[in-house]
Formats: sequence, structure tokens, C-alpha cells
Amino acid sequence: LQKESDMERQHSEIHDLLDALDLLQYHDAFRREGFERLESIVDIQESDFEAMGVKRGHRRLIHRRAMELVNPTRFSRDLPPISSPLLTAHLMRTFKLLL
Repeated sequence: LQKESDMERQHSEIHDLLDALDLLQYHDAFRREGFERLESIVDIQESDFEAMGVKRGHRRLIHRRAMELVNPTRFSRDLPPISSPLLTAHLMRTFKLLL
């Protein structure tokens, strides 16, 4: 009985992830292919997405969001992208202070 409850929760995680991205059309494909936990989506390969018919842009949205949910401190939205002019300016200010 506990395993069934865990499975329902896990399916709900996938459902909620796809629903938040407005991509519920892929939910059945994920379940059918055995991607039932967020952790499994983190390790998903491009070939898996292709086999399920997930569009390229949707793959990136799904994968990025799963990574953020599984490890929120590592994938913080508060940090600017590496190539961001804001990050560059911050680093330049920091290094000038150290010189």
C-alpha cells in the first residue's frame, strides 16, 4: 500500500512539472516510458526525449525545470547567466577591489 502511495506522489510530481510548463501533452509518454520520478528526468538523454516525441525547445524547458526542482541551490534562478553583462560587471568590480 505504501508503494502505491509513493507511485501516486511520483506521478503527481511529473504531472505537476509538466502542468506548470503547460506541457501536459507529454505526460502519458513519460509514464509509458518509465520516467516516473523527477530524478529520472534529470538523467534523461536526448534520445529519450526524441523517442517520446518531445519537441527540442520543450526538452530544454522540462530538463531545466526538473534540475531546479531536484537541486534548487545548484540551479538558482537568482544567479545571472555566465555570459551575463551583469555578472561581468560584478566580477570586474570585485577584482578591482582586490587589486
